[in-house]
Amino acid sequence: MNKSQKTPIDIYLSKLSDPQKSTLTQVRKMIAEILPEATECISYGLPAFKYNGTVIGGFAATKKHCSYYPFSGSTLRILKKNLAKYQQTKSALHFPLNKPLSKKIIKQLVLTRIAEIQPKRQKYRMDCALLDADRTKLILFNLFRMIR
Repeated sequence: MNKSQKTPIDIYLSKLSDPQKSTLTQVRKMIAEILPEATECISYGLPAFKYNGTVIGGFAATKKHCSYYPFSGSTLRILKKNLAKYQQTKSALHFPLNKPLSKKIIKQLVLTRIAEIQPKRQKYRMDCALLDADRTKLILFNLFRMIR
């Protein structure tokens, strides 16, 4: 696709006004920086990113807040401690209209989702150093359980 053609995410964002537009544009940029090999798509009507054919995260805006969707029932639960200051539903993490999630939080969300979808043999390659100590312990615990 050449640069003059708008992607579905460009079209979604063009329909928003600020601060939602600028906030979600920053979230989009951070996801792309964290996982440059991911591809953009629309999934369930939401701007999203796919990695190895699986949706690993998306975002949306409402009048009251912006939301991050990990497309997993367990990602937010696994990171519950790190995400305590944000309002959540089972499937979405809500954040203020004018303040995007930090790159650290987005990295944790993306890497946790990737760890969920990776085949068992590839979980060993997970870059645990990018996550906090509690998450690292959980990953290592699960890896050792799989070996046995």
